[in-house]
Amino acid sequence: MYRALAFKILEQGVNPESSQQVEKMLEETDIEVVSRKGNCRVRLDGKIVAGKIRTPRVEKIVSRVASYKGVRNKMAKAQRSLARKGNLVLEGRDTTTVVFPDADLKVYLTAGLDERAKRKVKAKRLKSGELGKVRYELSRRDRLDSKRKFGPLRKAKKIVEIDTTRLSIPIQVQLVVDAYHSRIS
Repeated sequence: MYRALAFKILEQGVNPESSQQVEKMLEETDIEVVSRKGNCRVRLDGKIVAGKIRTPRVEKIVSRVASYKGVRNKMAKAQRSLARKGNLVLEGRDTTTVVFPDADLKVYLTAGLDERAKRKVKAKRLKSGELGKVRYELSRRDRLDSKRKFGPLRKAKKIVEIDTTRLSIPIQVQLVVDAYHSRIS
């Protein structure tokens, strides 16, 4: 959702360094998460923006856009509204500490910076020579998100922490499912 707003800001030429301009843009923006056949998509002002919100341009400003109190409050309210529609799994840097501090299950997935950079290079089909740049950007975003005033990246209390550095996706999924079953038993 934050990425959709960042994308629109770039498209409209709004200054991402101005909390007033960003918050005004959000008031004029409709962001929805729609689910179809188990796949979730983000819809921005009525249009699906899936591939457009995961670009380097968007990634470069999304932490800044997400740092504003008015933006965080409105997005958290929208996420809580989604949850009222039924069971869901959400990910985000303040999902378990701010948005859903009373969630039934809170999972904190982590991985080493080098592994995260390798995964991103592979997922985005980048050249291996871009690994250093991707590593730097991930580190930069972690630093910015950890130090922001509203909804910083931090671990919640009573979490299940899983280091995924050396785990395949099926094993990661199984560990989360096992954690869920152990909580509801």
